[in-house]
This record gives sequence, structure tokens and C-alpha cells, in this order.
Amino acid sequence: MGRFAAAYKRLDSTTRTSEKVAALEDYFRHAAPRDAAWALWFLVGGRPKRVASAPELRRWVAQETGLDGWLVDECHGAVGDLSETITLLLPEPIATADPPLWEVAAGLRSMRRLGPRERHERVVAWWRSCDRWSRLVLHKLVSGSFRVGVSRALAVRALAGVSGLDPATLEHRVMGAWEPTEEALARIVRAPEPAGPAADGPADLRPYPFCLAVHLADGPEALGDPGQWLAEWKWDGVRGQLICRRGAVALWSRGEEVITDRFPEIAAAASDLPDGTVLDGEVLAWDDQAGVLLEGPAGGAGVGDAGPGVRGRPMPFAQLQTRVTRAGQESRLFHDVPAVFMAYDLLEDRGRDVRGLGTLERRRALEGLLPEAGPGAAAGGAAAAGVAGAIRRSPAWLAHQWGELAAQRARSRQLGVEGLMLKHVAGPYGVGRARQGAPGWWKWKIDPYTIDAVLVGAQRGSGRRASLYTDYTFALWSGPEPGAGELVPVAKAYSGLSDPEILLVDRYVRQRAADPGLRAGPRAVEPGLVFELAFDGVTRSARHRSGLAVRFPRMARWRHDKSPAQADTLATLAAMLPAGLAGLPRGGDGRGGRRR
Repeated sequence: MGRFAAAYKRLDSTTRTSEKVAALEDYFRHAAPRDAAWALWFLVGGRPKRVASAPELRRWVAQETGLDGWLVDECHGAVGDLSETITLLLPEPIATADPPLWEVAAGLRSMRRLGPRERHERVVAWWRSCDRWSRLVLHKLVSGSFRVGVSRALAVRALAGVSGLDPATLEHRVMGAWEPTEEALARIVRAPEPAGPAADGPADLRPYPFCLAVHLADGPEALGDPGQWLAEWKWDGVRGQLICRRGAVALWSRGEEVITDRFPEIAAAASDLPDGTVLDGEVLAWDDQAGVLLEGPAGGAGVGDAGPGVRGRPMPFAQLQTRVTRAGQESRLFHDVPAVFMAYDLLEDRGRDVRGLGTLERRRALEGLLPEAGPGAAAGGAAAAGVAGAIRRSPAWLAHQWGELAAQRARSRQLGVEGLMLKHVAGPYGVGRARQGAPGWWKWKIDPYTIDAVLVGAQRGSGRRASLYTDYTFALWSGPEPGAGELVPVAKAYSGLSDPEILLVDRYVRQRAADPGLRAGPRAVEPGLVFELAFDGVTRSARHRSGLAVRFPRMARWRHDKSPAQADTLATLAAMLPAGLAGLPRGGDGRGGRRR
């Protein structure tokens, strides 16, 4: 445990990539294999389940130190991080010990079966024997909040430096679910198999690392010749890989969760695909009766001879969430929320890894595999055997003029999509986001929705912002016009302001808080400041007093020119609801999903 805590300390004390890689290489080079397996699992995104809640930890540290609970809360408010707060409050250990990381991890797993008293005793025993940095790491593991300033790619890069393997190979091997054992680590760092992904034994259904898009902040003209770019719709769904190997099927989300059981109709359709097929695409709630043809420019042709269109339209993302979050209820939801897998890339073709081919070449192979774009197409090929029902091929077209694409992008909200994806025709399927100048993927999203809302609450942030009020609650008027009715909270946001603006808002909160005697926790604030909030969508929600929930809210600008009486109304926000939400089951809140 001490060696892992020392590595954590080195990672926490630097922002230089080279120093972080060196710290990890040093750890992997000297750690015992059982410990290294757990460390790798944590570093690439493995998350232990929480075994003690924040209130429990605060209560236990109060008992151990003899401090009053309110004082522990105040210390937490000042420091901002509970794990660090507890570490600072605890006295020096009675006797130091250094249990191996694997033993601590195994103890954490077994703690979930223990009662509160037994869990308390185990945590206190660790407190009394571990040094300060080991305690800090332990608290983060116990609370399920372990994070370290290292990306998966950086951890893989360090392991590659020690093992001598190609980072791309290791990136693929650490994808998906695997147990952090010595045997698993040995499989990860062994020499590559000549037969490709299907030769990896227990990991047959492991996904590839996802290729990610870079946000296109301005127009696409800086990308050069439009004829070198393939355009697609940017779907608003759950990114996933559909894997068919050795007679088995798995659907993985980009968050590395197996969601096959949530969409059995997609899994059933995938059984008609050739063995050794891996598709990249988007899971969408889909309405075949919408009477819409999603296609490229009018009169334009797709990449191949099959044509660029697909009939129907995506349903609002909140309706897809009812399928994602309610495991075990799929059959009840099928009729109202049908789902499809919209494939836009082919990563493995009959067992052959084709990610190194150019986008256009992979696209043509995809069209050969899925020759039809949806139901109603002529019989023939894999698509006619049922694949076309739940597996669709995303429309794609070669750009001719940037203005032509701008016109298509302008139709996005009407069609239920988020904008356009631009993919260089010669670009391979990369790992993560492409570097500057590389022929990667770009997402050209439509502008977000915006509303003017009133600041009505604030809470202190965490980390370096622990002493400042940086997390805000915003409200809209309930009446028929601005200034009428009451202010009803609709969103919380913490990003978008500059540091000087944060200081000004913090000063306002401290001067105008409705509860000046309260320091820790949320504070009600006298309405006086108006901000423009940007967000990506809105849905109905029975969990919110307003009856509405917005997706990914952030502060676009401070409206110094507006008074609270000029802020928007709930009716303004409700008018932005997609038409398809009339039948949304109560409780859908529009949250979740990984973006591409």
C-alpha cells in the first residue's frame, strides 16, 4: 500500500506529463504483480464500490479525534475534500504497518458484507496503522471517490514503457471488464498473438478503444478541401460497440458497461452478422413511423451505391434513458421505446482488424456488410435477415462545399440530431482524440439552447475552490411573463465563469446570503444576478419541482444588462421540449450517456 501511496503522492505533486509517466513506470517496475494488477485497474478507470458514506466517515473521525461534528463539517468546508480533511484531522498512527495493496482491495470488497460496527472497526484499524499518504488513498477507496490526475492513456503509456509492448495493444487489452489479478496482468502484458483479437481467450468480447471527436469551435473552412471529408449526422444517443465473435454477442457502451441485456432486440439482430464483426455506432430510441428521411444534401449520393438515407427519426434522448436505466423491464418498454443500433464504422471485418484502413475504405466495407439503410429495403444481404430492423447504417456523404454542409447542419434540431460529424477520408480509426493536424474526427454541433436565469443559491466548490462559492442554483419565473409568479429552481451549474467573475459572485453571495449565520452546505441567495445558461436539451422530470430538467447546463455569460424581473419563465423553457416528450414516463430526467 505504501508504494502505491508514494506513487499517488508523486502524481499529485506534479503537472508535468513526463514526471507522471516516470512515477508510474517506477511503480510498475518495482511493484509486486498482485499489487500492480490492482493499481492498473484503478488507474484505467476501475472504481471500487463505496463501503462507507460521507456522513459515516465524518462521524467516525469525530469519534476518533474527539472533535464535535460541527467542527469536522467546518474543516471539510474549508478544505473541500473529505478524504484530505480526515487525513489532516487524524493523529499520528499508533504503530505503522504496510499491508499490500491487493490485501487492502480485498478487504474493501469484503466490507460490503459487514455491518456498520464491523466496517467502523476495520477503518479505524487502518487509520491507526497507516501513514498519512496511505490514509489519503485509503479514504478515497473507501468512499468510492478515488481519482488521480492521470488519464487512461498515460497509465497505458507507462505500462508500455515497462513491458515493451505497443500502447495501442495495451489500450485494447485493458478495455472492458477484467478482474485485477496477477493472471490478468500477465495476459495484458504478454507478447501479441498473431491471430488477432479473437485469439485472446476469455476476452473474446472485449471492445476496442473508442475513437473520439474533437469539437469544432468555428466553421469547418480551416479543415481545408471539403472533398477530403466524409459527413455524417451526429446522433444524440449512447455510443457503443456491437461485437460478434465466436457465436456470442456483446453491446458495450463507451463507459465500458455491457448493456446487451438492455437491448435484446439489437443483440438478436446482431446474431445475423458474420462472425468476427465489430461495429461502432450509437444506440438510439427510434420512431419508424415519423415519416422522415434522414439523408445528405438533396439529390446527393452516399459513399456507395446504396444511397444516403435512413427512414424514421430518433426519439428524444430522455426516452432512450428509460431503456438504459431500468434493467429487467425491457419487455414492458419495447412497444413505446423501440431501439436501434445506428452503425457508422466497421472496426473488425470477419475477424480482421481494419482500424488501420482509411475512413472511406472502412465505410465501403460497412456498406458491403449492411447494404440497406433500414426497413422497407429490398431483400438481400445480412440486412434483410432482420438486421435492418434493429441495426441501421448511418447515412454518410462526401462533402463538396462547406456551405452545403452548413445548410445540412441548420436542419439538425428539426431532425432530432446534434449536428454533423466530419471524418477525414484517409484517416484511420484512432485511439482517443486525434492530435493537432492529424486526420481525425471533428464534431460540428449545433448551438446550444439558452435561457436567462436568476442566481438563487450557492455552494462552495472543491479542491482549489473549496473556500469560494462556485456551484450555483438558478431559477426561472413561474408566471406567464418575466417577473410574474415566483422563482422556481431549474438548474445547477458550476462552469463557464472566469476566475475574476467567480470572485465577484463569491463576494455577492457572502453579502446577500439569506442565511448569513450558516457557512457549510448550500446557501439561499437574495435574487439579484442574472446569467445566460447554455444547455443541450430539456426534458420533463417528476423529480424536479419545476417539472423540467436540462442537460449539461453551464454559464454562457453574466447578464449585467438584465435585472431578475427580466429573466425567462418556465413556459419559455417548456417551449423548448421536443415534441416527442408528450408521452415520456414520469421520472425520466434526461441525464446520462457518454458522448462521442
